[in-house]
Amino acid sequence: MKQQTTSNKQLAMCLCTMLSFLIGNLINAQVFYTEDFETDGNGTRYFPEVESIDAINDYFSRTDGSTISANAGNDYSGLSGSFYWAGEDHDDSGVGGSGNSELELEIRDVNIVGKTDLSFSALFGGKADTVYESIDDANPDYVIVEYRINNGAWLVGISFQSTSTNTFGGFLSVDTDGDNRGDGFVLNTNMESLSFSIPETGNEIDIRLRASSRSSSEEWAIDLIQISENSTLSTPNVLNESDVRIYETSVSGILQVETPYNANIQAIEVYDLTGKQISIATTVVNSNNCKINLSKSQPGIYILKIKSNSGSVSKKIVVQ
Repeated sequence: MKQQTTSNKQLAMCLCTMLSFLIGNLINAQVFYTEDFETDGNGTRYFPEVESIDAINDYFSRTDGSTISANAGNDYSGLSGSFYWAGEDHDDSGVGGSGNSELELEIRDVNIVGKTDLSFSALFGGKADTVYESIDDANPDYVIVEYRINNGAWLVGISFQSTSTNTFGGFLSVDTDGDNRGDGFVLNTNMESLSFSIPETGNEIDIRLRASSRSSSEEWAIDLIQISENSTLSTPNVLNESDVRIYETSVSGILQVETPYNANIQAIEVYDLTGKQISIATTVVNSNNCKINLSKSQPGIYILKIKSNSGSVSKKIVVQ
């Protein structure tokens, strides 16, 4: 992207729909199921189509990072414990077999009798690089989490797809509108907690992850899978992505961030797409509005984490 001077720098806001962060939003959630991969549960707690590490860049397996080369040797951060599940180049002959780029991981028969207003959450990671094939390719890359109640139809909870409008060259990003093309939060080396609601209920729930990767560097990871029951009767007001307004002030590079009157901003963190936090000039006075200075930031895509007393949300912005 062409470098511009500070005086000419403009910030175009990409107001994508973002799934809420579970820790920030589900304040009264009661977690009743957790899988963090800290111990081997293959065939007992979870059921992968295969579990194999053929090489450091060819795997579909539980790992602590020492057996693979995620993100060119820079392992994921933000994990829960040491182990997680990850994949890369699934169709390698030593992993899923030639041509078998989609592999599955299931969690089965979780008891939900008497439970309502359910939510799923997990930590997700990927490679913040334009290496993923899109839906326009014969073998697109994706990570999709689905669920089903009482052995019914599988329903999509959250889907990560390539952002590319061509066959190749996209980030792996949340598909917010169901068109099988990423347009939301971009996965990166810093594992992030993302969640979705499950309005149905019944006797038991199954979770299925379907992931497709057919080349080295097309990496993804998941950790700390949790299912929660939310207390809807006593849940206080929580901050949603749609509640937050971000717009440029009359001073180039200075952004105004506003939240509802009952959500006082406590901190704002800015990350690049590798998950690295960048230093910015921020004025936060524990109110529902503040200013941040991005005039010295390089052009590119950034993630703003807005933390408030009513929870946390993230917004993507594009600095040009």
